Amino acid sequence: KTATARARVLATTVRGYRGYRTEDLRRLKRPPWLLRLGLRSCTRSRPWLQYCPQCLRGDADPYFRRCWRLAFVTVCPAHARRLLDRCEACGAVVNFHRLPGDAETMTQCHGCRGDLRCAQAPTLRRTAGDCRLVQFQAFLLTTMRTGTYRVVGSSAIQGAQFFGMLHRRVWLILTTMHAPAFQEAF
Repeated sequence: KTATARARVLATTVRGYRGYRTEDLRRLKRPPWLLRLGLRSCTRSRPWLQYCPQCLRGDADPYFRRCWRLAFVTVCPAHARRLLDRCEACGAVVNFHRLPGDAETMTQCHGCRGDLRCAQAPTLRRTAGDCRLVQFQAFLLTTMRTGTYRVVGSSAIQGAQFFGMLHRRVWLILTTMHAPAFQEAF
């Protein structure tokens, strides 16, 4: 009904990342790199979508970027700001699907009807740590887009396999009894 090709519509979803077929997403049930919906009584109660207010302000027709659903995407490199995951005014998580049909824009908060574009996201500091964060995020996004990761001195591995291994390593760093030593080393 929108005169948009089915392939283009699917490209706007997480299925549009290379190497992630619908079957893979169903098999994983909870992809570790995707923010979880946290459904409770058919309401998304946990933050499942982040946003950059400045990106939304700059859009002629505001839209939420596909990469804002990814758990490792926490900053907007274009505006050097951290992403937000809830309404600054009332604290409600982003649930644009709960807006009434007569809502002016999908950037309205479903809770207080405030405009998410008016929020002020924290600015990144120009520290070495923040620069590494932006670089690492860009590297991970490139791996998602291309669907492969080339290991130095070896052949490429599939992006899904890479993210699975990365998730297991991070889980070990955060949850084992030696976690403080791992965290410090990391």
